[in-house]
Amino acid sequence: MKWYVCLAGLLLCSLLLTAAGCGSLVASGDIRESRLRLNDAIQNTTEKQILLALVQTRFVQGPSYLNISGINSQLKWDAGISGNWVTDGASGITPSVSYSEQPTITYVPLTGNQYVTQIMAPIKLKTILLFLSAGWTIGDVFNVVVQRIGSESNGLRSNPRSANGHFVDVSGFRRMMSILTTLQLQGKMALSTLAGNHWPTTEWSLEGNKLTEYQYQSSSQMPLALNFSRSLLDSSDDAHEEFMELLSILEMDPDDLDARNEMYPDRVTLLLSNSAFPVPLSSLKIQTRSFHQMLWNLSFAVDVPAVYEEKGWVYVLTNRDGSKRDLNEMFDGILDIKCSRSRPSNAAIEVQYDGYWYYVSHDDLASKTTFVLLGQMVQMQAAPTNSMPDLTISAG
Repeated sequence: MKWYVCLAGLLLCSLLLTAAGCGSLVASGDIRESRLRLNDAIQNTTEKQILLALVQTRFVQGPSYLNISGINSQLKWDAGISGNWVTDGASGITPSVSYSEQPTITYVPLTGNQYVTQIMAPIKLKTILLFLSAGWTIGDVFNVVVQRIGSESNGLRSNPRSANGHFVDVSGFRRMMSILTTLQLQGKMALSTLAGNHWPTTEWSLEGNKLTEYQYQSSSQMPLALNFSRSLLDSSDDAHEEFMELLSILEMDPDDLDARNEMYPDRVTLLLSNSAFPVPLSSLKIQTRSFHQMLWNLSFAVDVPAVYEEKGWVYVLTNRDGSKRDLNEMFDGILDIKCSRSRPSNAAIEVQYDGYWYYVSHDDLASKTTFVLLGQMVQMQAAPTNSMPDLTISAG
């Protein structure tokens, strides 16, 4: 009988050592799978949260936001052995190994100063430049983030309740973005901020017998510089006519373009400024949106059942003659959120709201691109301002 006890003890020790090794291998492999699963879940729920916020905004309801502040995942494994022994029959020993994952995700409601920074604060021009330097085109970013350049408007200025006739003409803005994107992709336009050692950003003037210094207080308030190839002023350039059309839309004369940018001495420059301080150089005013304003504008890309329009549950944009506005012009190539009574089979992003499914189709690359931009934009707004580097985009 003693040798059975010894054998059982040896088997148990061997099993435990083997289980420990298997446990580490299982844990190592499962960490890889677990991380991918959690990453997919976070990405999916982030996109759904943005989609739900757009739908809620369309129905004039204030969306709420949850940020993930921490993720802790523990892998727990157990090993054991069981068996039976009889003197006059068959005996057996059965080992067992099991493991389980116990993830803990911490959510924090977006409130207070964090809410103001991420949702209500207008996007800074320096943030826009960071996106452009990451490979986004000027059309992708400006069509979503910018409200106005000069006299050209890009959608509703505010809550549609205050819009006269709910009519918004975005044709000029869209054409402007099309031309700028073409020039950017051709390498005939480079973007940059203004650094103090590259351009005189300080000027003195006499006001009320006092010398007043005009200067930018921080790099985040510096204008965005659009640096165009000089060849665009020559009629022999293939893009000359489009460039002149661009200047016409902006109500700019070629002589208004400045040629003092030391960063691009072979180019002429147009400044876009949202600074509250006086700008000593020729520039156009640019107004950026907050994430909240982006939602207001993009929410009209949500297709809602006619019954809700008839009930007056949603705003309906109209033309000057009172007829219903066709919104294809406003959001074509930017965003299209479809609606279905039944759950769609081809949805890349979907949420259910008040008995209907709202979704973005898998083959709608433009809308999916906009969702990527919105997700990155709200994350960028959460980053400390002083953590963003000074950037210049190469002319290509």
